[in-house]
Amino acid sequence: MPKNFFKFLIFGFLIFLFLGYGNLADAQCSLGWWPQYCSWWETHCISTRWCEGNIACYGYSLCYYGYCSYPFTSAVDCDAYDYGDSFCEGDIARYQYYDYYCSGGSCSYTITVDSYTDCNVNNYYSCSGDWISYVDHTCSNGFCVLASETLVSNCNDRDHIACDGDWVVFYDYYCSGGSCAGPQTIYLQDCNDNDTYGPLYCEGNLVKQTFYDWYCLGNGCTFTTSDILVEDCDARDGWVDVGKAYYCCDGDLACICQDQEYRDWYCSGGSCTYIVTGTQTLKSNCQDCNLNDGCSNGYYRDYSCQNGVCALQDEYCTEECCDQYWNDSRAYCVDRDTCSAPVTNQAPSASFSCIPSNCTAYSGSPLTLRNDSTDPNGQSDIAKSAWDILYWGNTPDQLYSDDPNTPENEALQDYTIQTQILGPGTFRVDLTVEDRGDLSSSFVGEITILQPVVSEPTPTEAPAPPTWQEITPF
Repeated sequence: MPKNFFKFLIFGFLIFLFLGYGNLADAQCSLGWWPQYCSWWETHCISTRWCEGNIACYGYSLCYYGYCSYPFTSAVDCDAYDYGDSFCEGDIARYQYYDYYCSGGSCSYTITVDSYTDCNVNNYYSCSGDWISYVDHTCSNGFCVLASETLVSNCNDRDHIACDGDWVVFYDYYCSGGSCAGPQTIYLQDCNDNDTYGPLYCEGNLVKQTFYDWYCLGNGCTFTTSDILVEDCDARDGWVDVGKAYYCCDGDLACICQDQEYRDWYCSGGSCTYIVTGTQTLKSNCQDCNLNDGCSNGYYRDYSCQNGVCALQDEYCTEECCDQYWNDSRAYCVDRDTCSAPVTNQAPSASFSCIPSNCTAYSGSPLTLRNDSTDPNGQSDIAKSAWDILYWGNTPDQLYSDDPNTPENEALQDYTIQTQILGPGTFRVDLTVEDRGDLSSSFVGEITILQPVVSEPTPTEAPAPPTWQEITPF
């Protein structure tokens, strides 16, 4: 075949190759400037590569009989080669993105995304009934996938029987959220339900009983025994009423009487019994018959107890009852059975003397003022006595009044001076007496309190007696 045939064949193939490649890439490149002449037909006129953005361009021209052929170009869009790649490195899922670009007329790439995912982070514990299972993930073809689910432990292995106080309980564990939870408490038996008492028996005078106290220990019920005091028979010892109550006398007291016996209790055959060791009579709600005693119509009525009730025993005249009946202290008893009409009331006469008789004493030594007052109508007519140390203490310093229900006249009481409180000096003392008809009389006298002298002997001569002054009745 002619030599030129092969040249045209090669030339046509190159045209197809470059034009076809450019068309497949769906990219175009500009032609730029190209030479028109060449030295001989066997040499290339020019060939070159360049970039237009991410388009890789290639230009080529053949020399044919001194002329350069029309340049052929090819264009490759480098972006068309971009791709991502997912792969595994053990349990690590890798992803890389290859980003192609044009450089020097050729397509090159750089890795712009390189991510790592540890598939183990997806592992977790789960529940399969009361089992804890482990869900394991691994890498496959660049992606995390479920590898296996393995049963790890059974929560029921923790179940056990134990004590909660005196209860036997079952602690039930279960799986929840990938771990053992609980326990749920199931109460099986209350050991206290088995508590029992033995027969009664005696220990001295004590009634006792054996108590079987059941409780929970470990994982079941057991018991201890203890002696329980049921009753102390001695605690029953005491007086007990016998028969019904009745009326009785205790002197001048009218009472309700109750016969009693003392019961001494002891233990016998597991119970308490008694013997009688003494008797007595209790008296209660007693009324003093003397409280009924008193004046009635000028006479004194005297009551006493008779057959358990208060009854009048005697009736006689007294000055108090007679005065009270006539409402006048001048009335008087002629004899035991006769109350006379009142007589004219006369004022009392106040007077006092001293012990010692000179009305002088050392401080700290006793000094008593004797009430020597009198009343023409009888001493019982004096109702009040008022003692007053003038210009000292209270007014009066001491007051005595007669109680008509007593045989003595308390209004005529003496007055003892507290010399250690009063202290040394000369003092004027006023005594005022008043009778039951409200007539009164006063008497003023002096007393002297001496300062004790320790270093000197006691004087043999007493001071002169005080001067007396009588004050007319009010």
